[in-house]
Amino acid sequence: MRSSIIIISCLLIIISPGGVFSQWFEIPPKIYNKTFYELRMKDKNIGLITGTNGIILKTVNGGSNWREIPSSTLSNLNDIFFIDSYIFICGDSGTVLKSNDEGETWLKILLPFNKKITSICLIDPSVGFITTDSLILKTTDGGSNWLIIDRSNIYFLKIRFINNEIGFAVGDSATYGIVRKTTNQGLSWFTQSKNYAGFLSDVQFIDSIGYIVGENELVLKTINNGLSWYEPKPVTPFSKYNFESLYFVNDSIGWVAGWNGVIMKTSDGGKNWILQRKLNEIGNFSYIGGITMLDSIKGFTVGSNKDSDWYAQILMTTNGGLTFIKEENAISISEFQLFQNYPNPFNPSTKIKFQIAIRQMADKMQTDISQYVTLKVFDLLGREVATLVNEPKQAGEYEVEFNADKYGLSSGVYMYRLVVSGVNPLNTGSFTSTKKFVYLR
Repeated sequence: MRSSIIIISCLLIIISPGGVFSQWFEIPPKIYNKTFYELRMKDKNIGLITGTNGIILKTVNGGSNWREIPSSTLSNLNDIFFIDSYIFICGDSGTVLKSNDEGETWLKILLPFNKKITSICLIDPSVGFITTDSLILKTTDGGSNWLIIDRSNIYFLKIRFINNEIGFAVGDSATYGIVRKTTNQGLSWFTQSKNYAGFLSDVQFIDSIGYIVGENELVLKTINNGLSWYEPKPVTPFSKYNFESLYFVNDSIGWVAGWNGVIMKTSDGGKNWILQRKLNEIGNFSYIGGITMLDSIKGFTVGSNKDSDWYAQILMTTNGGLTFIKEENAISISEFQLFQNYPNPFNPSTKIKFQIAIRQMADKMQTDISQYVTLKVFDLLGREVATLVNEPKQAGEYEVEFNADKYGLSSGVYMYRLVVSGVNPLNTGSFTSTKKFVYLR
């Protein structure tokens, strides 16, 4: 029987087929003949979902329950943006909605055209931008009036600013994906790159590090505020998965989602990706338009799915979407253990193996529970020099490669420490082990 191999960053786990289950599960409401396009959270409690025919859902308890809010429009609603005490939504037929009471009521702003508005972004409550199939428009009065500031043969899909001056609009021309950039608060725009085969659909920044995703599993990354972009993991040949959305909780850990119900996660800034969900895992067809994470463990996706009929769907994870193994032999590990690295001494790379035990509660339930794991390297003065693992993990054996050259270390003795706590990284550690190793240049 062939084994499947899942690579999580530097971790390699061998899992027999039939025992792996995605930890993205469907939650209500399930609304037939609709599609959800976007989900955004103002904080860990308040969030909105938008979709076809003017549908707006709201949660005030972190997504445990969702209720429908009247929107006074039947237009499809495509994007959501929170800014201070205001919420803006844009949609088809020139629709822009604004709320100042956390989405309970909405003011409809009239625009002088009937175009589909694909994205909206504000840099303060007065100054903001929207995109269409060929335009970028700007407001300086909170959305009451809009001025065309860029006109091109580009179908824009997302616009986001990283500060008051620098912004990016991504989309598609007739032949390639395009990144447009401004450095003067939208007064002028220039094409930064146009060599990508397929549309570009979403962009997000964490400080100076940014990501763009799009068709054919394309992921672009910048580490210099968007001065230049590169592919951390080029996909050749092109894949069947088209990414619609992304969400990074920090500069390294993030998720992408899109057509065929695909969800992928990276823990190393896009160098490696693990497939968490795909076509036919739930239903016969699936589309994911938006993904949002509250932290590294809890998050949501929205889109549509099909059983006997088409319906709008919300998926949720409470463990970061990681997989778990139900088979008895896979969860029978009874001891936590940190092994001695090998080789030791090393130059410049070594491997560190550790083992996470199944907790008693999980053993009784015959299922697995995530435990928060950190694996860090310190010098002999106790100063942290590297973080190799910092996320929830299931019971099992793991192996991480440590390359001293990556961290610019000099020869000497160092320590590596494993800490395993509960599902919350702030919980008191239930297991700690430290070992020494020697780096010889």
